[in-house]
Amino acid sequence: ERVNQISHIIKASDEDINWLYQLDESSADHAAAIDRVAESWLGGTSRLVLVTRGSAGVSIYRSGSKRIDVPSRKINVVDTVGAGDTFCANLLGQLSDVGALGADPFDRLANLSDETLTEFVHIAGVAASIACERAGAEPPTLADLNAVLESL
Repeated sequence: ERVNQISHIIKASDEDINWLYQLDESSADHAAAIDRVAESWLGGTSRLVLVTRGSAGVSIYRSGSKRIDVPSRKINVVDTVGAGDTFCANLLGQLSDVGALGADPFDRLANLSDETLTEFVHIAGVAASIACERAGAEPPTLADLNAVLESL
């Protein structure tokens, strides 16, 4: 939580949150409990919180907005090693490409539209899904990613 207070972008899996906060996945309140954790991390700032949910996709949390759920691509999972790193690297690359990283990060993140952010998260999720189709931590090349995106 101390690191989150100085972060501008926070990514955690639902499994990370379950473990950190000892949440019971079988609880009727489970989804709302994850929402409360993610919203607490926002801290009233323009911070961006992303919760990856495996086959259920990714949830985007922004201050003053409703949660945005981005569905995942259906795959046959071989290995999940490297999926989170692939997701983050791809998302950060896209944010860098549009100048959304650097000085005044809260302003830069706040200026991203929900539509743009949703598209970036979708593409990052596809990249992570490709990594899950492979044994070991082997992220896709840009050519691999583009081929899959064109097939969707």
